[in-house]
Amino acid sequence: MVLTAILLAWAASYAFVAALVASRRPRTHGTKEGDHHVLLVRPVTGDALLDGFAADARGDRYETLDDVLNYAVRVASTVGVAVTLVMGVRDRDVLARASDLGAAMQLTNIARDVGEDARRGRVYLPGSWFAEVGLDRDAWLRAPSFEPGIATLVERLLDVAARYYRRADVGIGRLPADCRPAIRAASLIYEDIGRVVRGRGCDSVSVRARTSAWRKLVLMLRARFGAAAAEPSALQVAPIPLAGALVDACIGVQG
Repeated sequence: MVLTAILLAWAASYAFVAALVASRRPRTHGTKEGDHHVLLVRPVTGDALLDGFAADARGDRYETLDDVLNYAVRVASTVGVAVTLVMGVRDRDVLARASDLGAAMQLTNIARDVGEDARRGRVYLPGSWFAEVGLDRDAWLRAPSFEPGIATLVERLLDVAARYYRRADVGIGRLPADCRPAIRAASLIYEDIGRVVRGRGCDSVSVRARTSAWRKLVLMLRARFGAAAAEPSALQVAPIPLAGALVDACIGVQG
C-alpha cells in the first residue's frame, strides 16, 4: 500500500512538472525542442526521485552525513533541478544551486520531523552521529524521547542545512525575474522552520515545529521586496557529488 501510494504521488508530480514544461515551451510548428525539455525532467530527475521513494518504502537507514545527503538529493534536489529546468534555465552552476536548495529543505524536514518519523519506526539522522553523542540508535528508536544528545544532532543537521541555503541564495538571484520571489519565499519559509526548532531547544521529538501564517506573510514580503544577500563566489562551489552527477546528466540529455 505504501509503495503504491508513493508511485501514484510520483506519477502525479511528474505529470504536473511535465504540464508546466509544456506550458512554458515556445509555440513552434515543430515539437522536438519541447519534447526534449520533457525528457530532461522524466528519465533523469524522475528516476532519481523514484529511487529515493523506493528507499523510503524499504525503510533504509543512513550511517553517515554523506548517506543522508545522497538521500536528500534523490527526494528533493531532483525536484529543485526539475523546477529550474521548467523555468528554462540550463546553466550548470544555477542548476547546482537549485540542487543545494532542495537538499537544504530536505535536511530541514528531517530535523523538524525527528519525533514523528521515530514514532513510525523511521530515523534519518546519521547513525554515526548517534554513536558520537553516546546514543544507541536502535535502542532510542524503540522508545524515542527528547534528550540532550538528540538536540545536539538536530542542531548539527540544521547547521548543515544552513550552509546549503546560503549556497542556494546566489542561484536564486540568477533565475528568471518572474520566478525569483516564489523560490526565494519558499527558501525563507523553509529555513524559518529551523529557527522555530532552534527556539524550542532543538526539541523536534515532543512537538513538531510550525511557522505561523503571519510569519510566512512577512517572509513572502521580504522575498518580494527585500534585497537578498548572496555571496557571488558560492555560485561555482561544487555541489553534492550525486547532485553534480544529476545536473551533468540533465545537461547531457539536453546536448
